[in-house]
Amino acid sequence: MKIAVYVLGDHNIIYPALVLFTSLKKHNDFDFFLYTESETMNEEQIRLCQDLNIRVENIQNEEYKRRISVFSNFKRWPKELFLNYVIPYYLNDLGYDYAIKMDYDILCLDTYKLDEVLPKKDQILSVILKRSIVQTIAEKDLQTLNECFVSGERDLTKVSSVNAGFIAIDVKRYVDVDFFSQYTRVYQYITKSNIQFHGEFIEQWILGYLQAVLGITYKGVNLAYNFRPGGIVIAEKAITQVAARCKNIHYSMACKPWLPVDWAEYVKIDVTRNDLSWFNNFLFFNEWIRVANTIPFVGFSYRKEEYTPFDIYLLFTNIKGALNAKIKNNELLHAYVAHLSTVYHYHFVPREHSFRLSFGKTNGFYEIAIDTQCLFSLHCDEADKDTLATIVQKNPDIPFVEEPKQGRLTLALDCKAPLEKNCQTIADIIKRTDNDSHLGLLKKTKSFFRLG
Repeated sequence: MKIAVYVLGDHNIIYPALVLFTSLKKHNDFDFFLYTESETMNEEQIRLCQDLNIRVENIQNEEYKRRISVFSNFKRWPKELFLNYVIPYYLNDLGYDYAIKMDYDILCLDTYKLDEVLPKKDQILSVILKRSIVQTIAEKDLQTLNECFVSGERDLTKVSSVNAGFIAIDVKRYVDVDFFSQYTRVYQYITKSNIQFHGEFIEQWILGYLQAVLGITYKGVNLAYNFRPGGIVIAEKAITQVAARCKNIHYSMACKPWLPVDWAEYVKIDVTRNDLSWFNNFLFFNEWIRVANTIPFVGFSYRKEEYTPFDIYLLFTNIKGALNAKIKNNELLHAYVAHLSTVYHYHFVPREHSFRLSFGKTNGFYEIAIDTQCLFSLHCDEADKDTLATIVQKNPDIPFVEEPKQGRLTLALDCKAPLEKNCQTIADIIKRTDNDSHLGLLKKTKSFFRLG
């Protein structure tokens, strides 16, 4: 049985991919392929690929460009990403039985059990299955797609989208059903029809949808083969099972183990997201560093020292402290909103972590923020920054700090003053500005009163 593992990406992924291939070679007996911008490779990268017996292919050749000409860039990924679904055709020509497509930011920890990984003949792919495809597309759009591509009855609530970081492929069956042509047809229809997805990438949604198009069901791979510590929420029982037999760590977040850690940014991201996704990803950085340190890199700059328990403790403490402050800020925000609603009769609409205050006459919006430091901020959008200048003019006695680039005015209220007094100040600012007929701040258009 011939099995190929391939990784695809531009020149930026070459060094991290070498770490992945090194970890794979330690635990598994596969043939390796790297599809990248080979013309940009330096001597060190070429030598290391030779040492690991990695066959390198240039993604910039004219044949590959032709195959993906109908595709376009999306999000932060170039259109060459779609070559991932062309490669199995070439591996089939080379006599391979199976291919395993892997993202470059994965690290292998253990030997794979092939009966767990490889699909059966009627499955074509083995992959991590996610939520139902019906959850991320409008019903009318899905119905239109089905009329074009799905034959017969199929309960699409039981058809799952996928995570494409780790995919095992039966290349002969893949070619027999002309998988890439089917993928391309659906992609073209979706993009021409401007169909949108909510909380899902078009690449991964189409992969899932092709189960309905082809009348098959993919084999679900255990999370141990695509463990994404920062990207998924796993039940306690499941995480215990994954930890006991983890095969791959997938550093799927934007924070990568070879990039410098910006401690303040990690705190900011996790607090903004209200979770520990970047912190959880960070917990597994040392595993990657240990493998990278076994490779005689010269031109690859990354942190070689493992992170200490103190580093981990300090980051967690800072995130926990910031999350607790956010909770207190939200409690204070609720108190301000309650008082302004009751006393001044402003109409607030609750939103996640915010309250919408209907005022203003333009199509822009304003944000009023308050935090435990009693910093009061008034924001506006790009289209209506002149409003801030007007607010300053209407309130000459208020010592606003102007931040025009951010579209924001900030005022430090008296932390020791009663909430009622500070609310009076806020109400006076709005009232004075509302007297201007041009602004009409109480005319019930879009705005927010929320935590900054």
